[in-house]
Amino acid sequence: AEVMAKAFDPFFTTKPVGQGTTFTLLFPLVDGADSDATSGQSTQAAKLLTGPRSVLLVEDMADVRESILAQLESLGLEVTTAEDATAALAFLSSGKSFDLLLTDLGLPGAMDGDDLANLAADKVPGIKIITMTGYNKDRVAGLGFPVGPNRAHLRKPFKRSELKELLVTLFEQQGAAP
Repeated sequence: AEVMAKAFDPFFTTKPVGQGTTFTLLFPLVDGADSDATSGQSTQAAKLLTGPRSVLLVEDMADVRESILAQLESLGLEVTTAEDATAALAFLSSGKSFDLLLTDLGLPGAMDGDDLANLAADKVPGIKIITMTGYNKDRVAGLGFPVGPNRAHLRKPFKRSELKELLVTLFEQQGAAP
């Protein structure tokens, strides 16, 4: 018990100088884990997400951006990333075609994700837009994010299966699968 109490203290060791410490952390499996990646189910969803779907992902936190990028690419999507609204607007103005804008609401700078989404909707007619945030449900509930045929909102963190389901729903609404 005495050693365990000090195990995470800086420079504490029970070994001679120069020998490291190894920790093994074991976590139980959680019910409801994202199993669709290996289950082979949802062939219709997989078909809807392959082909020339180009996504502009806007997320200021690099680790979160990389995680979402990996999820999108695993669904067969071509992804361009930006870390703020200014960079995203440059991509939207570059002439490159985007089918979807996936943007965090809390972005650094003068423009937040909601402002970016509104500008993107004006600049690129028909673009699908998903806003996302990690704020708690109570705070988000009062903000009233626009949703509709081309817009949706996603709470972070999310599972790959939740993202895929939302994408399928948005692209089915236009009535044409790639």
